[in-house]
Amino acid sequence: PLRRQRQMCIRDRRNSFAANFIRLTAVSIIFYALVNVAVCVKLLPVTGLPMPFISYSGAQMMVNGALFGIIFTFFKEEGVFGSN
Repeated sequence: PLRRQRQMCIRDRRNSFAANFIRLTAVSIIFYALVNVAVCVKLLPVTGLPMPFISYSGAQMMVNGALFGIIFTFFKEEGVFGSN
């Protein structure tokens, strides 16, 4: 019984980390998009932030790709995209 409870605790902790990681990634991408829209309608000065997955920026594309790769790994571990 104690071993199973420990495993459940570890699994729940991992799930909460995955959920928080996904939330923060979404907030980051939404923030970049909102800043870019605000610059386009001249509410903010030009900042140089790229539009996520639309504007070309090598470093930002790599970071966004890595973030989504990690998110897809979380989904794969949970079995969302099919069998493990």
